[in-house]
Amino acid sequence: MVSAKKATVFILIATVLIWFMLQIIDGEKKNISYPLEKTFESPEFKFSFRYPTNYSLEEKKVAADSILRVIVLKEDATENRKLARESQGKETKLGEKPFSITIEIHEPRAGINSLEAWVRDEKRPNFRANVKNIKPTAVGVPALSYSWSGLYETDAVVTIHRGKIIATQVTYKSKNDQIRKDFKRILESFRFQ
Repeated sequence: MVSAKKATVFILIATVLIWFMLQIIDGEKKNISYPLEKTFESPEFKFSFRYPTNYSLEEKKVAADSILRVIVLKEDATENRKLARESQGKETKLGEKPFSITIEIHEPRAGINSLEAWVRDEKRPNFRANVKNIKPTAVGVPALSYSWSGLYETDAVVTIHRGKIIATQVTYKSKNDQIRKDFKRILESFRFQ
């Protein structure tokens, strides 16, 4: 009787330890920094950047407001592919979108004559009231960085290139998320022609 109880307790403790070890291993896998071996080039807008091998890229032409083009980078993970398959042709709930890095090319509206004016004029819901810490950024060209909070945290960097606004942003949950580190590396790899 005593040995059966000891065996049950041992199995329970071993199961819990194995579960914790798997969580640690899974967490370490999520913070791997993959090499920037993929390249995106835009002959139309005259810029390029490199991005990690564990990301997929989707480029979309958009005809909404001032947005001309959107480039979306998402980690090429099983859960992101599943979400993409399930949401094809359907509108997704806000909480179902995976974290991503986006690059948007905008046509500035008439009367907008600076990056800060463009940031403050942006028409996204809940955006203008939440913009904080607009500041110059060193990315090799004149740029501003800022952040806002909503369903997720977002960091953004904007610049003007050949008369177009290039707005880059990353959505994340925690400041230590790997996607924020990848965003910084992608920004550092940008080349403007």
